[in-house]
Amino acid sequence: MDMRGILRKVAAVFATSLVAVAAVAVEVGDLPDPTNPAGYATGASPSGVQSILITPRRKQAVIHGRTLNVGDRVGDAVIVDILPYEVILNRGGQENRMRLVPRLDKQKKEGGAS
Repeated sequence: MDMRGILRKVAAVFATSLVAVAAVAVEVGDLPDPTNPAGYATGASPSGVQSILITPRRKQAVIHGRTLNVGDRVGDAVIVDILPYEVILNRGGQENRMRLVPRLDKQKKEGGAS
């Protein structure tokens, strides 16, 4: 078998593999994200905060698809701090918080030990 024949076979195997991977990706796209908290609806956060990144050198949040830093504007508000689970905004001198995930309220179970 000459070099062209080998290259054709490799190209055919590669093309077939790509089609198989694409078919699997379409099916996997319907699966829930296992990293979301239990009971959390998939999709964008109700507040618009999609991601938070905090390192020793920077704090960033992705809000409505835009990567923002402390001091950037979100509508008519200014980001004053970015914490692990929320972004703190100042709007007209009033503090507002946008949470990455809904706040969980612990409730004491009735009739059982605490």
